[in-house]
Amino acid sequence: MIVCIAEKPSVARDIADVLGAKNKKDGYIEGNGYQVTWTFGHLCTLKEPHEYTPSWKAWSLSSLPMIPPRFGIKLISDPGIEKQFRIIEGLMQKDTSQYLNMLYQYGSGGLIHSKNRVETKQIEYEMLVECYLLSKKSGFVYWEANSMQAVSEHLTSLSDRAIILDNNRVSIGFLNSDNMPDSLLAGYLAQKSMEMFKDYGDEYQTAGSLRTLAACYREIGDNESALICLKKSLADKKIRQAPDLVASIYEQLSIVYSSMDDKYNSDVNRNLYLDLQDKTRQDMELDARASMQEQTSRTMNIMILVVIVLIICLSLLIYKLLQHRSADSTPYEFFDELLLKSKSDNTLLIRK
Repeated sequence: MIVCIAEKPSVARDIADVLGAKNKKDGYIEGNGYQVTWTFGHLCTLKEPHEYTPSWKAWSLSSLPMIPPRFGIKLISDPGIEKQFRIIEGLMQKDTSQYLNMLYQYGSGGLIHSKNRVETKQIEYEMLVECYLLSKKSGFVYWEANSMQAVSEHLTSLSDRAIILDNNRVSIGFLNSDNMPDSLLAGYLAQKSMEMFKDYGDEYQTAGSLRTLAACYREIGDNESALICLKKSLADKKIRQAPDLVASIYEQLSIVYSSMDDKYNSDVNRNLYLDLQDKTRQDMELDARASMQEQTSRTMNIMILVVIVLIICLSLLIYKLLQHRSADSTPYEFFDELLLKSKSDNTLLIRK
């Protein structure tokens, strides 16, 4: 079965009609090899500040701006939305590629909402390991490499590394086939994922893995190797089409040069990063403005059309009235009657 997720129920019904899915189920429509389900516009929302750090619950000016290391989202607290989410989750588990995507998205971080950080990191790691093992078994190289890169990013943080390694020595063995020491495990996984993406032919993911590998080198104090990785990640001109990725690489370059006490290059790359961020914001603003202008234009066209229709209707009404008044006489007689009436009225006025 192939799972299709639409934005809302009405769109799902239209898609199901096109795909030939006719059997209505609880929360989805099935048939012809497809399962078409839907969301309700948004199933998730951004986490509240106190869900990142308890001290942000009673905030003060000194705690502003509140910017977490990574923004997270959570399921909207609503029985209908929670039910639909579980239906979608169940359907995706029957579609291997969709299920792998779901495991990776959850495991990458920011989607799991648990009672504490240790439990959250454990759940994320378990999902990534499941994604790795299932993709390796099913032959999904793309998701195998993605899961390794995501585990590498978790292990780059010293606090997260301690949580994962202390509780998962057995499963780590599946990932660490070459028995690398704990301090080098993050870089080892990033290197393997980069090689797999390179063989797979995905330039964007290759650049992303090189960026992750650079962060691993920087974590162990090898800034020279980190610099080489970041420069390699920018070598392919195709990634220029992904400004967010390029901006993050420039940001990492700025940090590495700063660690090497190279202020000039650090400032240059910092400015390149900020320029790309501004450009991305400007593009979003222009898109929003274009959308607003398009909406205004549609509204104006509708108003013009309504005015034209009203003019036509009024013209027809006047024509019908004139036609009705002149039904019993010729046009000339009609105008003669008007002239005679006007003369008679003038005569009466003079006499008065």
